[in-house]
Amino acid sequence: MRVVILAVGTRGDVEPALALARQLRVRGHEVSMAVPVDLLAFAIEAGVDARPVSVNAREFLESPEGQQFLAAGNSRAYVRLLITKKHEIAPAVHADLTAAVEGADVIVATRLVEEEGSSLAEWLGVPFVALHYFPARTNNAYASPFVTARRLPAPLTRLTHRAFERTQWRHNKADVNVLRTGLGLPAVDEPAAYRLARSGSVELQAYSRFLTPELANWDDRRPLIGPLRMTPDQRALIRSDRSDPELDRWLDDGDPPLYIGFGSQPFLDGTRLVEEVRATAARLGCRVLLNAGWSSLEAADLGDRIMLRGSVDHDKVFPRCRLAVHHGGAGSTAASVGAGLPTVVCADYGDRALWGQAVTRLGVGSTIRFADIGREALTAAIGPLLGEGPARRARAIAARMATEHGGPRAAAIVGSSAASGSLQMTPRRRA
Repeated sequence: MRVVILAVGTRGDVEPALALARQLRVRGHEVSMAVPVDLLAFAIEAGVDARPVSVNAREFLESPEGQQFLAAGNSRAYVRLLITKKHEIAPAVHADLTAAVEGADVIVATRLVEEEGSSLAEWLGVPFVALHYFPARTNNAYASPFVTARRLPAPLTRLTHRAFERTQWRHNKADVNVLRTGLGLPAVDEPAAYRLARSGSVELQAYSRFLTPELANWDDRRPLIGPLRMTPDQRALIRSDRSDPELDRWLDDGDPPLYIGFGSQPFLDGTRLVEEVRATAARLGCRVLLNAGWSSLEAADLGDRIMLRGSVDHDKVFPRCRLAVHHGGAGSTAASVGAGLPTVVCADYGDRALWGQAVTRLGVGSTIRFADIGREALTAAIGPLLGEGPARRARAIAARMATEHGGPRAAAIVGSSAASGSLQMTPRRRA
């Protein structure tokens, strides 16, 4: 069976899909992926047959308009900019995705391209499986994170999802129907979420039930499979994640450090970030492993209490740390809590705020606004989490998360979708 995975976004969107691709290959399926052009080398390095999509998230975030969005730090600004940018590049993206799905027996797509992916599945007459990294559909417990991260009464919680889906559809409708017309499909008047519900298509929830306990038994269409994590042998293929003897020695030579890093969320003033981290470390009396990620960080002399790295392997590093501070991406949150670390989420928009609220409610973390990062806010957020209570609770959740096997479960569900035929989209209409 040939499975095509459409994974568009940052590394946090692509890496879990690479883990799924690996599990599908283990089961004897042919797998290919379509990924943003800036992550093509990463996908190929991870041992997956991949082709580029005309999207470059890093270039966008480092552009003047992307920096405006980062400065705004709110979900509405994110959605407006995302929709605008997606419209600008829609023709090229449509062409890339259409070419990528040639010969597919099943199409899997992340949330940013599920409209396109589901239409392409309908065109080919094959099953479609959605891949979600946070609760993106109507439920009673978690509001749409693009509306609010606050807890609301169930009726209002459901309303936030419907409102966001309709608003997003109003902006996406024209581009989606241009794609469908080009494929010879009829135009549609409602978002993919509603059409997928009628078709019975599975929507994999690739996050932990132990971080979202209210959704543990959501429904059969939306199984909470757990995070999708690369296996050690796949991780070993990634050059940037390979062994770092100098870092290993530094970790061995002192107390477990705080980890501070914001992944694909660049911090605009790298010099200021370094100084704020230096001051925070001094106030708390802690060592710090500072991971630059997509931020441009330089420092002439950090001393022996702070170690700066451009990229690290969370799976190797987190178990050797005391606490994690990051941007709240779904993968980073699963990795830090899954390693038993109290976690501070510096959230700016979308699901990151959701994960910040989740770790706070569970008593294993706290959250601050990304725009508020500084020595005062960091010290206030980190200090209360250095006691034994948060660490003990985080270790308990980590032990439960270790029982989740997201990759094998996801691969089994995707593999069975074609065999059963029960999830097949409406076939392409022929003259």
